[in-house]
Amino acid sequence: MIGFGGLVVDREFKRVLRTSGARSVVLFSRNLVDADQCLVLTQEIRALVDWPLVIAIDQEGGSVVRLERGVTVFPGAMTLGVVGDLELARTVGQTTGEQMAACGIDLVLAPVVDLHVEEQNPIVGFRSFGGNRWDVAAMALAFIEGLEAGGCSSCLKHFPGLGGAVVDPHVGLPVIEGDRDSLMNPHMAVFQDVFAKKRGAALAVMTTHVILPAFDPTQMATVSRLITHDVLRQTLGFSGCVVTDDLEMGGANPLGSMGEAATAAASAGHDLIVICHDHALQLEAARALEFALEEGKLDRVEHQGAMDRINALHRRVESYPKRIDLEAGNALAVHVAARAVRWLRDPHDLQSKIENTLYHVCGNIVQEPARDFQSLLTASPKAGERARVFLAHDLVGDAEETSVLAKEAEKGRNDLLVILLRSPMDLAIVPDGVAVITAFGKKPCHLQALADHLSGRT
Repeated sequence: MIGFGGLVVDREFKRVLRTSGARSVVLFSRNLVDADQCLVLTQEIRALVDWPLVIAIDQEGGSVVRLERGVTVFPGAMTLGVVGDLELARTVGQTTGEQMAACGIDLVLAPVVDLHVEEQNPIVGFRSFGGNRWDVAAMALAFIEGLEAGGCSSCLKHFPGLGGAVVDPHVGLPVIEGDRDSLMNPHMAVFQDVFAKKRGAALAVMTTHVILPAFDPTQMATVSRLITHDVLRQTLGFSGCVVTDDLEMGGANPLGSMGEAATAAASAGHDLIVICHDHALQLEAARALEFALEEGKLDRVEHQGAMDRINALHRRVESYPKRIDLEAGNALAVHVAARAVRWLRDPHDLQSKIENTLYHVCGNIVQEPARDFQSLLTASPKAGERARVFLAHDLVGDAEETSVLAKEAEKGRNDLLVILLRSPMDLAIVPDGVAVITAFGKKPCHLQALADHLSGRT
């Protein structure tokens, strides 16, 4: 699976795709303008080669979406998890699948089934459905059933589970301690719960760069056959396509050259090797994989099985184009976010005073989405009491933002409300005695739902 830069297919990407023999292409925001352009681009990419291509995209909803114009940007997994409505999760999945299929996409790299159990986790957060294994599995199953009904394959991530990590594999290599039983249940078992009820070719699993010493003390999961083959395939019974995370991520740096990393990942049992950016590294990996196959270092039977599993993800080229009902999708997104609005802390009973309170944004009001949120609030002004609302983007990671919030709290805490936009970890940073609310995200649907709530419109 390879990526490329730019909005159009250029001569270099055409050469790399044909030379490497890649069976999948992943699209990022850097490649996309809107839904119409995405459809044209996917058609142009497919026309470059005479073999079927699986075109993939990260479109989880919430903080991880690559295409935002001409399609609905839904709330992320935690918003759905808080609502807890399986039929609603299925509907969101189906609408996402229909819209992505209309853009020429085969594989949606979602949902995340990592469990939100570690407050210091820098990667999961609002991307998770929650912390309960059974609830997460049920929500994930509903979402992927919806994706499939909409015309797309899905990909569970990130095996063997990032819920206990305190390092982001984009920048470093997490090591998750614990015995085999505590790691298997719940972190790996949640994947098995989905496998037990969803069998078929339309499901993939993405692994992650992480070390689990209890299962393999010497190798990260990306190149560990003990984890990727023995546990995932044999113990948990997964028969679908296994995909690496991007081998250009910081967590994969210890693997050596790209050729060595790709060969080791394939030997461990991966079907798709993901290299998202550098064309030279993509070609290096392709040459190394071809050489390993010719020299017998990769099993030909396993290789053919990998090809079959990749091809099975190729869903529905013949089904597009379809019309995207953006108005209905956006209304659904706001509905989901509105049902997820939660007061996490309300020491001064601000919630009971909503009808008589006019909120105005304080702190750094020049940044988005603060400007947008203020306009949504003032669209329905109310007489009576006034209160301040502070939009928290990253209190844990942004010392300046934390300082600004502290100054606002010094002005008074009785009339101050903090909205958490990015991470549940930020709750611990909010000063005592300050109210906190969230819709578990910061996309337009979240802001609209929160503004409607605080303006008394819902």
